[in-house]
Amino acid sequence: MKNIWEYGSKNGLRYICERIYPYMIGGVTVIACVIGKVNLRTNENYNRVLEGVVTLSSIIIGFLGAILPMVLSAKQESKFVKYIFEHDKDSLFSKYLKATISFGLLDILISLTMYVNDSFPEKYGNIMYYGWIFVSISFIVATYRSMSHMITFIFIQDEGEEEETEKSIISEDEKEEIRKKYQ
Repeated sequence: MKNIWEYGSKNGLRYICERIYPYMIGGVTVIACVIGKVNLRTNENYNRVLEGVVTLSSIIIGFLGAILPMVLSAKQESKFVKYIFEHDKDSLFSKYLKATISFGLLDILISLTMYVNDSFPEKYGNIMYYGWIFVSISFIVATYRSMSHMITFIFIQDEGEEEETEKSIISEDEKEEIRKKYQ
């Protein structure tokens, strides 16, 4: 029987959960805000929140935009980049980065539009407000997902590195000599 949690399988639950969890968290947050009748638009610091979201989104997109050329330029030289291109058969890393950047740009666009939210009829204003919450939360969680994968790729130890580490371990005799020398 096939393991439904198998990571490489496009039909595996783990694969499906990893693909949708940023959007699920965003959706659950919107549902909680609707049920709890949370409305930041009436708060006196609402414009500051919008400014903060635009700034944070811009910084994250700028960081990703700066790191991508470095990753691509190191494609032939870096073990990290080779690992990504050899082992990421479903192009998840690429898909996650694209989703993160897309949601970031959409978040900036909606946040800027929210400044003039009062110009829209209340029905559309509410839709935009809850859409903004969904996009903002999904963007933050998608950013975490992308960064998490990037960090995982960076700290994966190559097979050759493991052998070098084993060779550098000192023998028991050498340890005893060092103990005697410094006691």
